[in-house]
Amino acid sequence: MQASIETLSDGSEYVGCALFLTVRKLGTRAPADDDNESGHLDFDTSAGSDEDGKIVARYSLTGLPSLTGRISADQSFKLLQNGAFRAVLLPALKSLGGLPSLFLNLLSSGYRLATAEDDGSWTEDSKPGPQIYDAISVIGPPGTGEKLDGILEIMFGNRRSRPAIRLCNVPDRRGWFEVYSDSYVLIWGRLVRGEAVSVVYLVSLPSAGDTDQQKSCTFAILPEKLASLDAIWDTFRELPHTVVANKNEESHLIDFVIHLNPNIISGTQHLNQGTKRQKTGRTKVASHQVAVPSWIEESRLVRAHLATVSNGRPGESSTRPRILQRARRQALRLNKTLPFAFPFNEQSESSQSASWDDNGKTTALAYQLFPGTSVKFKRCNDTVTGASPFSFVARNNCLKDVDSNEDMGLENPAVEALRCAFLDRPSVCENDENEIELDSDGDVENEDEAKEDIVIPCPRLIVLGTGCAKPSPSRGSSGYGILLPSGDQERPSSLVLSCIIECGEGTLTGLSRHLPPICCRSPGHSTSLDAHLSHVCFLWISHSHLDHYGDVCELVERIAHAKRRSGQRSDGDGRLVVIAPSKVLKMIDLMRQGTNHGGPMKRSYLGVTHREFQSSPFARDIRSSVCNFELRYPGQSTHYRPFTTLCNVEVEHCRDAHAVILEMEVPSSRPNCSLERLTVCFSGDTRPSDNLVGHCRRCTGRISLLIHEATFLHDGHGKSEAKKKNHSTTIEALDIARRIDAGACLLTHFSQRYQHVNYADV
Repeated sequence: MQASIETLSDGSEYVGCALFLTVRKLGTRAPADDDNESGHLDFDTSAGSDEDGKIVARYSLTGLPSLTGRISADQSFKLLQNGAFRAVLLPALKSLGGLPSLFLNLLSSGYRLATAEDDGSWTEDSKPGPQIYDAISVIGPPGTGEKLDGILEIMFGNRRSRPAIRLCNVPDRRGWFEVYSDSYVLIWGRLVRGEAVSVVYLVSLPSAGDTDQQKSCTFAILPEKLASLDAIWDTFRELPHTVVANKNEESHLIDFVIHLNPNIISGTQHLNQGTKRQKTGRTKVASHQVAVPSWIEESRLVRAHLATVSNGRPGESSTRPRILQRARRQALRLNKTLPFAFPFNEQSESSQSASWDDNGKTTALAYQLFPGTSVKFKRCNDTVTGASPFSFVARNNCLKDVDSNEDMGLENPAVEALRCAFLDRPSVCENDENEIELDSDGDVENEDEAKEDIVIPCPRLIVLGTGCAKPSPSRGSSGYGILLPSGDQERPSSLVLSCIIECGEGTLTGLSRHLPPICCRSPGHSTSLDAHLSHVCFLWISHSHLDHYGDVCELVERIAHAKRRSGQRSDGDGRLVVIAPSKVLKMIDLMRQGTNHGGPMKRSYLGVTHREFQSSPFARDIRSSVCNFELRYPGQSTHYRPFTTLCNVEVEHCRDAHAVILEMEVPSSRPNCSLERLTVCFSGDTRPSDNLVGHCRRCTGRISLLIHEATFLHDGHGKSEAKKKNHSTTIEALDIARRIDAGACLLTHFSQRYQHVNYADV
């Protein structure tokens, strides 16, 4: 057997850690590698780990972040392959974002189901068969059961079957408890209390190295900084008897510890450049120092340390992308061709060193875990100084470069017209001989003339995802942001994110990559993304399919955090408004441990369904908060209210599916015109809708932009599938644009079966 830890995400780019323990059955004995006995780890970039043997077991060690599905597609990581997936370990209750997506995939992957009994209880289906894989186990702190029951109830409701899930809550008592075991692993858990309840896990694997001579391998997983460092490490002052009994007197009791996003003391990146090893595909592994109690190092309890680091790796530029490499490469190509249409911003949060109390503490060298790598357990002699129980292997061969000659639909008349219209026009930043330098000492004689010189940017729609349900490496789930002109003393004229329509998984990562950077000198704004999110008025979700709301809980949390830090009033108009189906609102409440209309959630957001927002007298204040939302007029001290009307329109797709018509008045760049009308219609998922056409024709002015789903091409198969699944084809969407006389039409929500939708297809 060969065990390894696969890193999909290291916690960067607003995505939680995604680490998986994988056990493979080897066909032949792997050769021993003695290179690591020097105390330096090598990073083998010559081969991937997916070719080393048949996968027989896989376990999630850090919960599941909401972006797990798309990261897996990007890295060719087949999570549910051959029914090998066994269990999910939750270090804390906040690492649940990817469970809804996992549960949906279990239905179609041959895993055991649960059936409803007459008394409302659920029992595992005992149907035998070679294609029925065993139920998934979920282990977590107290409260995990209530969360899982709530997620399953919201997602599957009155259905007669749902995935069979086996639950284990770590007991709320002192000591280690065996929480899971099977033929390959034995897992213990222990609670730690701090800002929130978290769990420290011990995992033991018999004969886990590259030969069967190794008696066992034991490693620990330390949760993120939800408790004090001392409280976490004190759990190791006593260990399960099995762990101690399997080690000899000269061995370390714990082979290595995985630190999840620890405080960084200092970091280095050991790159072995210009050596023979690099020429053969090997480089040094990045590492940094993490704080540990002195008694840990003195007692020889732990042999080695691994760590994840959020928002950047020590020794590297903080702007280096971490995940979704294929999408990044494609975005860069599009940005190079049409930069005005495909903005790409590689600025991100920097990795910061944390201050810490050095009383009774020291530092330990922790090797860096980062996406696209595997850490293989290996046989090593514990008496050798500096010997390491693992070796690093890159999975870079699974990341296929986008062919530079691949047809992406960039060579067609429409794109060429856009190039001529936008790229060939004079820049508004060209120097003028009468221009006043900002750093000059000259006074502005006429303040009104200075204001007129301020260029008011045009409103912008930023598209974060044009895909549908199935995760894709290059096409994200639905997500759109509207940026409107604003300004303040620091930036007289800029675009700020004002509302978000749909938020499929990866919306936060997409916003961080593609929003234009803005100044964030305010002490409340730690990043440019926070500055944008603090301006968001509302979040609108069309219906309750997961590819349209997969990132909603993380997004609501982040927006609420940004608004609090910006100093906005949280008990009045400053609160975020979420307009969504009741099912989505329930999911937000469940995942954030609150209720929609009181308790801890009262200061976070205002939730309302489409029908309530449209006509309920109880939603009058929420409607007013949208219509009275204000932005500062660029270059002036006055404010304007951009959102004049928000109309929800029922469409034909699923229960509670809606489209939205948003009428706005925005600052105009035309002379003698302070505000101009702009109307955007978003169809959501729907068949061609006469109801939507009627509402668009009754609008005050012409629809400026129609964003319409076009899931299928207009061929025989596409038309049949569109009728069957209540979607639209490309030609049907354009016909709706013609019927409402839209100024422009943006087609979106393409089936992932189409790698590219070219101009000729439309």
